[in-house]
Amino acid sequence: MMTSRGLTGDDILGAVTDWTAIARAALAPAATRGARMAGLRHPDPSIRRRLTARYDNDPEFLRCASTDRRAPVRAAVATHPRTPSEILEVLARDRSRVVRRGVARHLNTSEPVRLRLAEDPCASVREVIAGRSLPAEVVHRLAHDESYLVRAVIARRIDLEDEMVRMLADDPHPLVRIFIAHRRDAGGRR
Repeated sequence: MMTSRGLTGDDILGAVTDWTAIARAALAPAATRGARMAGLRHPDPSIRRRLTARYDNDPEFLRCASTDRRAPVRAAVATHPRTPSEILEVLARDRSRVVRRGVARHLNTSEPVRLRLAEDPCASVREVIAGRSLPAEVVHRLAHDESYLVRAVIARRIDLEDEMVRMLADDPHPLVRIFIAHRRDAGGRR
């Protein structure tokens, strides 16, 4: 398929110095797979991120983008609705918390990966995962998390056992206590 400038994906691959043409062809609505793959080599990470966020990307394209050196591009893969669970499993070990938060939000994230993310060293990742489907023992552990933001997300869960509701009602942080006070099952108003 030809782009608006008359270039095919193969022509673009050969025109390494014309990054404007590569970006234009890769981001075009009817871009060929070759043009999109060439776009993954663009020096501007914002172009690669926009390209990765396209809904029509296939799993193989997302696999290639998941190895990008820039975290925003990998985060776009982590949040892409078509990213397969095996790619999410790899991204769950990423050095960037932004990427791991994207994996924590993704609907295709498997339970073993969610359990691993519930133990993530970064509180913002645990905060995201605290709102996801988790076994009761993991919810109980997160209800004792050092971060009040994680405990606040747990306090908003509708599946809390009465014992946890009572425990969080005495939490040292006011935000957690406010969320508990506003629960219907804690006698609060809503």
